[in-house]
Amino acid sequence: MFCAVAAVGLCLDALAVGMALGWGRIGLSRGAFVLAGACPAVALGFSLLCGRAAALLPGAEGLSALGGAALAAMGLWMAGKSLTDRRKSGGGALGLLRHPAGGDRDGSGRIEAAEALPLAFALSVDLLGAGLALGTVGGRWSLPLLVGVGHPLLLWCGLRLGKRLPPPGWGLGECCAGAMLTAVGLLQLLQG
Repeated sequence: MFCAVAAVGLCLDALAVGMALGWGRIGLSRGAFVLAGACPAVALGFSLLCGRAAALLPGAEGLSALGGAALAAMGLWMAGKSLTDRRKSGGGALGLLRHPAGGDRDGSGRIEAAEALPLAFALSVDLLGAGLALGTVGGRWSLPLLVGVGHPLLLWCGLRLGKRLPPPGWGLGECCAGAMLTAVGLLQLLQG
């Protein structure tokens, strides 16, 4: 249960990005979908490994509680960030999470694999901290696989939903993802 809730929480940003692309009538190539799954899976796997290694260090007895607290804090930050002033768009790769249509640099209406690299990187950044925290609380090795499959799947679902639904005007996906990560962190604190 812990693994499934964590995986869904870690993948919900892909749903939100997909919806934003759908609202902008921007499509994704197969290569872009592959990158959207591979980059987050590798980032999560690496940071999970680092978190597991840190938990094995001498004197790391309280690291599980610290990891749970860090996960809850990260979830609260993500939820709060989605509710703040949406006019601040940000720039660079992370700005693509708020305005993913900016990834279509050639104006073709479709993001190809080469154009998807910054977007895949942006989808991976939050997973670095989450993977460290999850590694310290005993996150399972199946998480990177679930995220690698879940990101492209939810991105595809988001594209379909975005083409059918009007934009809500605020970061619903990011807020839900933050709430789920907060719940996972709090559950870990209560168990540990």
